[in-house]
Amino acid sequence: MNRKIYTQDIVLDNFLDPEMVKFYPKKDYHRMYVGEIRRCLSK
Repeated sequence: MNRKIYTQDIVLDNFLDPEMVKFYPKKDYHRMYVGEIRRCLSK
């Protein structure tokens, strides 16, 4: 089970590197999530 801790919409003005803008030619910025992995299963 995972837990969402924080969410924020990506905003053009917050980019520190101007080169990053080239990855969003349609200005379709997304949402950033920070989470906690609470359990991990392995085989």
